[in-house]
Amino acid sequence: MPHGGPWRDLPECYGKWITVYQRFNRWSRNGAMERLFTALQEERIIAVEVRVPALDSTSVKVHRHAVRVCK
Repeated sequence: MPHGGPWRDLPECYGKWITVYQRFNRWSRNGAMERLFTALQEERIIAVEVRVPALDSTSVKVHRHAVRVCK
């Protein structure tokens, strides 16, 4: 079964993987991710209604070469 990439495989240009992981968890807990999706809906940047934002390795599938977008 395919899965998302491990945090440790993030490109170095994003910083330390543990920092990115901790920041993502903090934003998830304090409601920042929900506010982000709400703002994207209000600005009509995304056209779907997100009732329960859930991002994890079972729902986010990225080709291993797609994440190498750092400049």
